[in-house]
Amino acid sequence: MMTGRAVLPNAMAMAFALTIALVACGEAERADVEETAATAAAQVEAAAATAWVDQMAAVANAIERQPAAADSILNANAMTRPKFDSLLYVIAADSELSERFEGLRTK
Repeated sequence: MMTGRAVLPNAMAMAFALTIALVACGEAERADVEETAATAAAQVEAAAATAWVDQMAAVANAIERQPAAADSILNANAMTRPKFDSLLYVIAADSELSERFEGLRTK
């Protein structure tokens, strides 16, 4: 599973490559490259903003499959029961995050 931390090195590499492209391009091509860079940055930001929801869904799915191992599953994902519960409340308070979370939950 990709976490927000895994997305950042990819974003930095993409930003570096786009910077090199900007320097090498003429003025007419520069606008196209800048638009592409802005789109890529928005996509990376969106992925990083929801990566933790993906992790929460994966943890919830694992706990549902093995309830007796809940503490071990939480520990393996650097969570405690209170932290997990508080993040579930954050997800529940946001309709977009809730929709993403429910979409990733196994039925």
